[in-house]
Amino acid sequence: LEVVSVAFSAGYLSPVTSGIGIKDSGTVFMLMKHGVPFKNSLAIALTDRGIVTGICFGLGFLFGGELIRQEIKSRFKRRTRE
Repeated sequence: LEVVSVAFSAGYLSPVTSGIGIKDSGTVFMLMKHGVPFKNSLAIALTDRGIVTGICFGLGFLFGGELIRQEIKSRFKRRTRE
């Protein structure tokens, strides 16, 4: 719990979008502090980043995809003269 709390707090306080790099390095540091080897810590951090990014991308595509398609159609449809 400490690892996740510190890593997410560092990521949220970071000026970088989504705390990219900050959250991940915080996760690696905290896991190593608790005795997890570097390679395993890095694998866990990268897996976490991949899962979180994948879920957000998937949900955005799922719920926003149709809205984007509708907006593109409405902007590029030919206007008829009245």
